[in-house]
Amino acid sequence: MTTTGRRDHTTVLVLACASAVAVLIANISGIATGDDGVGYRAIADSLLAGDGYGYFLEDPVTIWPPVWPALMALVALLTPLDTMGAAIALNAAVAVGVVLTGNHLLRMVLDDRRLVMAGTFVLALGPATVGLGHVLMTDMAFALVTLWWMAALMRFRRSGSVAVLLAASLLVWLGFGLRYVGLVLIPVGGLWLLIGPKRGWQGRVRDVAVYAVAASVVPIGWMMRNHAMDGTFTGERNPSARGLIDNAMDVAATLGRFLLPGPGNGLVKIWAVVGIVVFAAAAVVTWRVLRSTPG
Repeated sequence: MTTTGRRDHTTVLVLACASAVAVLIANISGIATGDDGVGYRAIADSLLAGDGYGYFLEDPVTIWPPVWPALMALVALLTPLDTMGAAIALNAAVAVGVVLTGNHLLRMVLDDRRLVMAGTFVLALGPATVGLGHVLMTDMAFALVTLWWMAALMRFRRSGSVAVLLAASLLVWLGFGLRYVGLVLIPVGGLWLLIGPKRGWQGRVRDVAVYAVAASVVPIGWMMRNHAMDGTFTGERNPSARGLIDNAMDVAATLGRFLLPGPGNGLVKIWAVVGIVVFAAAAVVTWRVLRSTPG
């Protein structure tokens, strides 16, 4: 490893630790807890007490997948922390993982070390500045698993290793165990494998079949378990009554607040404009980059 490489490696480790420390500092007065957080804590407390996967409002549970509360209970069992302290520790650990994995992924797709390090700085600052490390939620953990999944699929494209492909499938299980939306990793990963440039059609179809079957085992099994219990596959879900346009505005506003964190969370239209402008700029830049790359 060159001197520059060693320096960058050290910088990444420092950034990862700094991100974790920032998350811990943000949670000195306690972690923010919403509706989902109350459920996660109650389920984790139930598991820790040996009462099974349920809680006072839902027993057994179908509305949330099991991985996050199970991790909270496990950390609380192995440490002096209670389940809330365990959630804070998990958020700090996830912040470290995001920096290290994000840096690895950036190095896989970028040749310019300055861009790699700039992106790594953003990943290190993100959880502390937009509040993801200060809430009892699974968003950041799911993002980390998605980064692992992306890196695994990219490595498979380079190596063709069946073991790596199966590892990507196992990461779908983990993502689904954190958030039911992890189901989307199955069709997206299958499509990505299908358009791979180096293997013939037969090889690509075979890769998609192996990946899809392996990735579907646990999600299908868990959804069958849910259906047997309450007739739903992912628990009771209620559609939004706000409508397509208002929901789209909410998405844009959330993106805007994440890009420029600060006061004025109720200023939806202003933040939506910020999000839309930046998204449009990113789309133009992405298109120019793709057009300028041979092949």
